[in-house]
Amino acid sequence: MNETDLLVKLCFLLMILGLFWAIVCRVNRMSRDTTKATVRAIYALVGAMVFGAGTLPFWRHDWAQWAALTLAATHLITTVANSKAWRNGPPEHARSKPAAFDPDPHHHSKGTAP
Repeated sequence: MNETDLLVKLCFLLMILGLFWAIVCRVNRMSRDTTKATVRAIYALVGAMVFGAGTLPFWRHDWAQWAALTLAATHLITTVANSKAWRNGPPEHARSKPAAFDPDPHHHSKGTAP
């Protein structure tokens, strides 16, 4: 094994660990009352797949190549990029209960004229 292979393996494991941690954090913010069942199911499935991808090399001796590293990096980057939306729980599109209807979404309640 050369240094490049070792670096790819280390990067893959670090990305998988980061991604799994991010998914666990999101799942901890979900509940039946706050998040759609489909969103919970998707995150559970993705979490299981990430866990499997992280453990596969140890029991199959099949380490990640550049393509798997690129996919893991892409998923980690997109998860981190939209983490702000999940900071206070599920974002609007993932919530199980719709937001209150606002008949005039352009109306500002600060007393200023439109």
